[in-house]
Amino acid sequence: MSEADRILQRRAWDAVHLRSVGTKLDLQDFTRLVEHCERERMSRYELLRRLIMEELARSS
Repeated sequence: MSEADRILQRRAWDAVHLRSVGTKLDLQDFTRLVEHCERERMSRYELLRRLIMEELARSS
């Protein structure tokens, strides 16, 4: 299987099994978020995923 085929297969799987979440922030809060993530050496998306998973674990 070629790399292009694997990418297409992964995208098809993602489309069926995964959903995206997000939020909007004002510029000041966004800047604070970026600075925080840089200090913690993580992406905004990883931070959001961790916070969501922690909240879901607490509510179970």
